[in-house]
Amino acid sequence: MTGVSVVIPTLGRRDRLQRAIESVEAQTERPESIVVVDGSDDRTVESLVADLDVPFDTTYVHQTGDGGLSGARNLGIEVGDSDLVAFLDDDDQWFPEKLERQVAAYERTGRGLIFCGIKNVRPDGSVTNVRRAESVPDDRSILTGNSIGSPSAVLARRSDVEAVDGFDEGLPTQEDWDFYIRMLQRTEAAAVPDPLVLKEYNPEGMSRNVEHSERDLFRVYRKHREKYDAETERDFMGNYHFTLGRRYAKSGDLNRGRAQLLRSLRHRPKPKTLLYLAVTCLGETGYDFVRRWYAGRS
Repeated sequence: MTGVSVVIPTLGRRDRLQRAIESVEAQTERPESIVVVDGSDDRTVESLVADLDVPFDTTYVHQTGDGGLSGARNLGIEVGDSDLVAFLDDDDQWFPEKLERQVAAYERTGRGLIFCGIKNVRPDGSVTNVRRAESVPDDRSILTGNSIGSPSAVLARRSDVEAVDGFDEGLPTQEDWDFYIRMLQRTEAAAVPDPLVLKEYNPEGMSRNVEHSERDLFRVYRKHREKYDAETERDFMGNYHFTLGRRYAKSGDLNRGRAQLLRSLRHRPKPKTLLYLAVTCLGETGYDFVRRWYAGRS
């Protein structure tokens, strides 16, 4: 097996970190090492990492400064030394075959960015949706939106990550999409379609997160503006407003959700957008019922 270093950023959340590490330990093909980067002021999880009894190397790094999540991942990349690097947020978990199947895809294709599907759940374990990695973006299509998803679903070749200077610490959010744009200017992606990541979201932060998305999606677009032609820009604008429409509706703000979906239709009419627009007219209860029903079918 090609060596893998796993980078886990945390803010001192011991219970969640313990759960994330256990999912790494349960891998059918284990990594060479994990690097836990702790951004808490009191070094809350240092003792947890020191006491780990796992069959791979573990390193604790205390993060200082204001680099945020991107800075934590970049620190982890610097500390690890394996040929491949995988990322795992402390509130996410991997299914046992995640690394084995991604490393196999890397060895089969030689591509520098391997990603998989994601199962999104609430804190109570109920499924909100399942995202399969069916289509593989290239350096053009990735400009239209983040079709890869969370870094927890990604395995990357270290030499390529270092060549693009890792994650942009100047982006508060959407740093993963920016990272994928730069990576796919250098290498190609390959996908393991099945959902091999369990990702938990916090409903209480949904509204604030949507506002950040609205701001930072456009910041990434402006950063890479010279790469867009007219067709790609229309696709981006359609996807941008569609994404915001879904997120506002999911947070309970159906009026702003409808407004965004209508703007999406003006840029790039799609049946799926019309469907979401129609469902928002059912009210918050109706929208949530249809969304849960659809998630249950995935």
